[in-house]
Amino acid sequence: MTTSSPHSIQFDTSKTGRVVTLNIDHDDVKTISRYRNTDTFRSIKQFVQESVDSSVRWMQRMINGEELFCIDSMDYWEYTPSLYRLKLKGTPSNLRSNVIIFDMAFTKGSLNEYNQGLASILNGFWYKTAAFPPAVVELIACCDILYRQHHNNVSPAAASKVPHADLKS
Repeated sequence: MTTSSPHSIQFDTSKTGRVVTLNIDHDDVKTISRYRNTDTFRSIKQFVQESVDSSVRWMQRMINGEELFCIDSMDYWEYTPSLYRLKLKGTPSNLRSNVIIFDMAFTKGSLNEYNQGLASILNGFWYKTAAFPPAVVELIACCDILYRQHHNNVSPAAASKVPHADLKS
């Protein structure tokens, strides 16, 4: 990957020999620059690479049975079953040095307790300080998986009587 200007990133796809150029609007560069102190956002090039890698990984996990979400293979989260703790992987940045850890005991409770526990996490400030979109997707997947483990493989959506939707439709 090479940087051809402050607002344009080129990817050399080695398998096909094609070059893909991504233009980033100047205002978007300013927004990304606000996160410079976190590892992912130290440079525009690194940000774009992380965005592409994470998006492709998410797509693989959504469509490929072998890559489906499971607690032990999360890219962003580490679960400690004995403590019911879910921890965001990686070292804290200089700007935001708090470690993100959630108590997942709420996934053992009723559907109402589950909804309240998930809502309290999602309403928290952590997503503004540490969450890259795939990390949020994985967090929700972890909550779903843990709820299923404690409720005879019944998902929170099924327990809520939410009808199944096929993403192919």
